[in-house]
Amino acid sequence: MASDELMALYFKLEQWHEQRSDKLKSIINEKADIKFQAPSGEVVDLNKHDAVMFRMGVQVALSFFEKLPIKLKGALPEVSCE
Repeated sequence: MASDELMALYFKLEQWHEQRSDKLKSIINEKADIKFQAPSGEVVDLNKHDAVMFRMGVQVALSFFEKLPIKLKGALPEVSCE
């Protein structure tokens, strides 16, 4: 794999990771009710206690997931934005 292909793949992964992290952060910071859809199709609202516990679980997941676990080794080439 060429280095430019590897860099493009890395930046796509970085963007994907950032979007997922932002989704987790929005779950933690939202004041809205949390709803789940059961396999039967029924939509269920979580009560306040369960919603707090769910958000705490998402916070724990985010603490492991928030930082991208890989880095590019070496300097990145300069990119000109014209």
